[in-house]
Amino acid sequence: MPDVRTGYRSVFSPGLFAGQTVWVTGGGSGIGRCVAHELAALGAQVVISGRRVEKLEHVQAEITEDGGRCIQHAFDIRDEEAVKLANDSPYGLACSIWSQDIKRANRIARQVRVGITWINCWFLRDLRTPFGGAKQSGIGREGGVHSLEFYTELTNVCVKL
Repeated sequence: MPDVRTGYRSVFSPGLFAGQTVWVTGGGSGIGRCVAHELAALGAQVVISGRRVEKLEHVQAEITEDGGRCIQHAFDIRDEEAVKLANDSPYGLACSIWSQDIKRANRIARQVRVGITWINCWFLRDLRTPFGGAKQSGIGREGGVHSLEFYTELTNVCVKL
């Protein structure tokens, strides 16, 4: 059933993010803002980050007004502290990097320890490529030939002749 406030139904199960802290980069505008609102509505404590303090403060106020929990942290993605913050998390399923400078985005993508990194997009995936998290965000890989190993259990049968 669609949410009365948004007019659409979330792809996530109600309560899936309840009690969890979720970091949304680029949370001051665009898709990051939408994701932050949705996660907060699903019960997550949302940490939004970006470069423009005024945009972050505006989104934080919107989420708080709707009854969600949100804090904001402004920094410049060029700052290596951002990579350190991302890598200090015990989780590493995925991240999304938004930048007009593709070389910089690729440099940062190589430093962040996650299973998949999207650059200037989100949730785009070729099913023939491996998918899985890093650190505490999953075991193994699925997708393409990597799925065969994930869904296969080797056994040994011995017969004395």
